[in-house]
Amino acid sequence: MGKKRCSFVKKGKRNCRNLAIEGFTFCEAHISEVDSLIKYRVPDHIVLEPSDNDQGFIFDSNLGHIYFLNSTGLYIYSMMRENKPITVIVKAVARRYGTGSSKFLSDFRNFYDNLMEMGLIVPNEDD
Repeated sequence: MGKKRCSFVKKGKRNCRNLAIEGFTFCEAHISEVDSLIKYRVPDHIVLEPSDNDQGFIFDSNLGHIYFLNSTGLYIYSMMRENKPITVIVKAVARRYGTGSSKFLSDFRNFYDNLMEMGLIVPNEDD
């Protein structure tokens, strides 16, 4: 199966010809557009608790479930809790862990999808 092309259309022109980042419909040149596509929020009943060992957990007070986070997950989710745009999170993680934005976005997609599936983030339709 071949790689997919970016789905963005350049202003008044034809489609972007770059390859899309794995798991997404856009290329690295269009990362800045992701905030208009992916809008989320952390529900009020979700509590983030960091611990002393650079890890933490998320508590869902509606269900009584606890989800443990490693240091990377804690770093990302704490920014999500502050309603940081995806592009800010991507750049911060890429800088902190020395990875490229497109590589991290691929990994982030799985984390994001899992959080959404568990109800730890929900679509933000207020914007």
